[in-house]
Amino acid sequence: MLLRWISDLTPEPGEPRRLAVISLLQAFGAGMFGPTSVIFLAKVVGLSATQIGLGLSVAGAAGFLASFPMGHLADRLGVTRVMGWSYGLLALSFVAYAMTGGVLVFVVLACAITVLEGALGFLRGALIHRCFTGGQRVKVRAQLRSVFNLGVAAGSMAGTVALAIGLNRTVFAVLMLSAAAMQAVCASLVVKVPLMDLSPSAKTQAPKAALRDRRFVLVALANAGLELSQVVLMVGIPIWILRESTAPPLMNAVILTINTVVVLLFQVALSKGSDTLAGCVRLQRNAGISLALSCVALALSAVTHQVLAIAALVAGAILLTVGELLQAAGGWGISHELTPSSRAGEYQSVFGAARALPAFVGPALVTFLLTEGRFAGWALLALLFVALGLVHRPIVARES
Repeated sequence: MLLRWISDLTPEPGEPRRLAVISLLQAFGAGMFGPTSVIFLAKVVGLSATQIGLGLSVAGAAGFLASFPMGHLADRLGVTRVMGWSYGLLALSFVAYAMTGGVLVFVVLACAITVLEGALGFLRGALIHRCFTGGQRVKVRAQLRSVFNLGVAAGSMAGTVALAIGLNRTVFAVLMLSAAAMQAVCASLVVKVPLMDLSPSAKTQAPKAALRDRRFVLVALANAGLELSQVVLMVGIPIWILRESTAPPLMNAVILTINTVVVLLFQVALSKGSDTLAGCVRLQRNAGISLALSCVALALSAVTHQVLAIAALVAGAILLTVGELLQAAGGWGISHELTPSSRAGEYQSVFGAARALPAFVGPALVTFLLTEGRFAGWALLALLFVALGLVHRPIVARES
């Protein structure tokens, strides 16, 4: 069983392994950029917190709006070609970011990086859709997610070392040149990925546009709702620990570590059953239940005894991560099963755009529920997760 588990984690030779290398390199660059960019803007460039926050909000909106034309472009020009150009432009953007000297240049580059990184996320899904069939699609995506998390963790460590040395323009430039070089290698590798030929019927019979496919849009929104788990992890739990829990603030770092390790080790194992629509629906249902139970455990961390509070937080973190893994696998499977091969870019872009919605509304919603509602807020979140998990069955069963 251990050997099988290790084998499942390891991408097979050929295209799965090539895609894993691409994901690892992209993630390492993103990991270096993440923890250092805001500090660079504040300490070196001299931008205010308000300027940085507004700039990142504009960039987030740009990434959301650009997803639809990017997906359409991938269907017209070829997904590997668009991904190659995206990696190349991302490399140039990282280099330019190190030379940022004012708020306008920062906003433009932040928009470019957000658009390109967001596009590469759903284009990777379109590429997998065109390279593989059936349950292999979700297995490869699960393996790539584990690899991506490993790359981000390693890149973040490199960024943290840079912060410890003393972040200045020179150090940041070295980091960005390294990240740019990795994106350039990704560009050279992705254009060599061979795609399956579309069947004649797929080429001649154009399906409905993704935005007009009501079943697909609804299931994308339901899946996006379950991704509020990420907001709970990054926003809700830190707020709860500081305001209500008797556990020490250090527990937030422990929980993030638990999440990273569990995703790395168990994403593939918990993706079993995602090779059919019925199996994916079950995964989404179980994801909703696991996320609801995590809300209960996290709420109980407000007990007065610190040891019990820590135990509740650990249990909640594990349940939250298990729900996240089940939801990811179920969402991937449903998105691939309902995506026509001739419109993979367009459909995956819609699915990716829906996943961006929790980032817009989630922080304010979760913060309000947990600060104003406290235990009632956790209860409402639990009910919401259960409802979103159960609603997948009637949506998938309906006609497009």
